[in-house]
Amino acid sequence: MRRFFRSAAFPILIVVVLAFFAQRLISPGSGHETPDYTTFVQRVNNNQIESVTWNTKDNSLNVKQTDGTSYDEAYPDSDSAQAQLLNDLQQHNVKTEIKGKGGSSLLSLLTHILPFLLFFAFWLAGDELRQVAGQADVGRRAQDHLPGRRGR
Repeated sequence: MRRFFRSAAFPILIVVVLAFFAQRLISPGSGHETPDYTTFVQRVNNNQIESVTWNTKDNSLNVKQTDGTSYDEAYPDSDSAQAQLLNDLQQHNVKTEIKGKGGSSLLSLLTHILPFLLFFAFWLAGDELRQVAGQADVGRRAQDHLPGRRGR
């Protein structure tokens, strides 16, 4: 078991586990089921939708129904389907807000680069520890060759 902790696999495992938890922390999954897109369009046509926030960054809609419940819905990437949906929302007087693709580039960069930085930090620390251990071993061998130090 000590051999595993000394190998390169241990830091890699730690980086993978940390990346997994960072992913979960940054984008947690939803705990409830949402209606499918066809049901959403039917609800728009039946005037059951109060407002929609259109997120172009991740192709999702934040839907608020007339009964006060909210959920997220994905929408098709097709331009014609998006135009049809926007027309339906306008015809049924659904309050619509469209958010652009802006976002935190620093956070995105951090989540993509951090695992590699952690890997290299563990790798450099491992090299440093091996060098220190090697120097201590060389010093001990040199002492063994001094006169009067035999047999220790």
